[in-house]
Amino acid sequence: MKKLWCHVFAVLIFCSSLTAQPARTKSLRNASYNIKVTLNAQKKQLSGTEIITWKNITSKPATDIRLHLYMNAFKNNYSTFLKEAGGSLKLLSKKERWGWIKIRKITDSYNNNLTDKLKFIHPDDNNSEDRTVAVVKLARPVLPGRKIILNIDFTTQLPAIYARTGYYKNFFMIAQWFPKLGVFQKNGEWNCHQFHRNSEFFSDYGIYDVTVNVPAEFKVAGTGNIVSEVKKGLTKTVVFHAEDIHDFAWTASPDFLIKEINYRGTNIKLVYEKDHSSSVKRTFTAVKHAMDFFNSWAGPYPYKNLTILHPPTGAFRAGGMEYPQFITAGTFWNIPANLRFTELVTVHEFGHQYWYGMVGNNEFEEAWLDEGINSYFESKIMDKYYGEESSIINLKFLKVGEIVNARNTYIGNTRRDKTLRPSWTYTGGGYSIFSYQKPVLMLKTLENIIGTDLMQKIFRTYFEQWKFRHPGTENFIEIVNKVTGKDYNWFFDQFLKNSLELDYKVASVTSKKMPKPDGIFSDSTKKKLKKNSDLYYSVVKIHRKGEAVMPVDVLIVFDNSDSLRYKWDGKERWKKYTFIRDNKILYAEVDPQNKLLLDSNFTNNSRFTEKNRKATTFFSISLICFYQNLIQILSFIA
Repeated sequence: MKKLWCHVFAVLIFCSSLTAQPARTKSLRNASYNIKVTLNAQKKQLSGTEIITWKNITSKPATDIRLHLYMNAFKNNYSTFLKEAGGSLKLLSKKERWGWIKIRKITDSYNNNLTDKLKFIHPDDNNSEDRTVAVVKLARPVLPGRKIILNIDFTTQLPAIYARTGYYKNFFMIAQWFPKLGVFQKNGEWNCHQFHRNSEFFSDYGIYDVTVNVPAEFKVAGTGNIVSEVKKGLTKTVVFHAEDIHDFAWTASPDFLIKEINYRGTNIKLVYEKDHSSSVKRTFTAVKHAMDFFNSWAGPYPYKNLTILHPPTGAFRAGGMEYPQFITAGTFWNIPANLRFTELVTVHEFGHQYWYGMVGNNEFEEAWLDEGINSYFESKIMDKYYGEESSIINLKFLKVGEIVNARNTYIGNTRRDKTLRPSWTYTGGGYSIFSYQKPVLMLKTLENIIGTDLMQKIFRTYFEQWKFRHPGTENFIEIVNKVTGKDYNWFFDQFLKNSLELDYKVASVTSKKMPKPDGIFSDSTKKKLKKNSDLYYSVVKIHRKGEAVMPVDVLIVFDNSDSLRYKWDGKERWKKYTFIRDNKILYAEVDPQNKLLLDSNFTNNSRFTEKNRKATTFFSISLICFYQNLIQILSFIA
């Protein structure tokens, strides 16, 4: 689930006033595609032509163009993608399982043949065997504000299902299948990265007209609206049209079942096979929940079409991916209703229609802006409609919610890496932890600090301002600061741009009986001492163990049920609270409402006085603390 600054003046105006930048109802449509392709189901091969109409919307001339050739990631095990995939190479070990894409011919609108001008480049490493990025030297520069039309003939060999694309028997999931432009940036350079294992996509918006020819018995679904569908002999021709999108994917199989509903003015098409029939109702319910929530928290879904695919059981690797107006979900035969994986993946992938689809951040370089924000929305939707404690799993003996799941992934890895970095530079599971799970906890912590109403306003503003644009991290932070009226750079500096650990601990709690008064006292003190036969000197020490700093609440409860609550700025390493009272302290707790979900250790957030450990009250309260942390601890150990 990661920069193009096309609109210099708009960005400058935005920095001074959010309302000054007009919202877009459609994109600039500067990268449009007209594609005609034929599927050879026996050879698992595509043969096609495409016309790319590209407009230079920067102030710099373009002397070349750069193309993504994603399917070459599956050409051999020396590609950047498969080298980074490591142990998964055996899935493509047979010769017939490999995939590739070849440009047979490329010409421009001036009838210049540019085929010999195509060269493969490796912008991210020195892997000479990677063929996923090509540069083509143009016969003449494309000046600012001018257009170029490229005519390309290509052949794509589909691999066995792998990384959300390919074939399984007579099922075809066709994604990242055509030569596709990178993004030309305002600095006059192309943003066109190699296809990495831990990275997705970044493209400009346009209009897509796609014609696919398939065997007559095949059913076809995909991005956009089906304009026409005509059978002729042994073949079928299906024509798609879609506007204001930046990618196109489709699927085909003779075994598909299709059900359709209309919700909020959108025709929702569910494509599946017979053994997944039990998930139809659940899938429609989940996507309705997601559409309702996004309508409130971001804005209306503007497209008239949405296609959801449940891949066949043997093609599960095609599931869990997003494309404009088309998502691949995933389910199993008769999956129990209290295991909500079908709902979770449906909600998550629909969310990408907003964060990646309409708000088009750079998934290569700033993946948290789509995967992290989208995972935060996923958690809120699942918690709202399926219960906070059991939004993922709701068994009698095990209940797992979104936030617990995110913390289980993040705890123990807090210092491992930072979130704001190119997605392919993570090691191990760092991409998942810091692009998905940590941003969930970060955004939920921010919501706990500023309140839900302001958080909702932030995302409605962000969506409205950056719909059909390419925002970066600083644009999001600017909106947070504008909407809240406060500077939250300190927050993002710590948890987004750095890997500081947050951990506040109740270090000690003591209550000692004071000695009988002896000596010379003032008259007022004498009266107080006569009135109180027993006084206790109590001390609570709070320790900031981590390097991160956050404002934090401190709760102190006495054995007569009196309580005191303090707000501490959390900056010093230590904070001490002292009391002389006729009641002893029962316990102290830092962050009693668990607002700081980034805190790496909830188990040290509370502490009782030693002498109260055998009290009945202690057990009742400590059980609450124990229950809150049990799942987290066990999951982490496991």
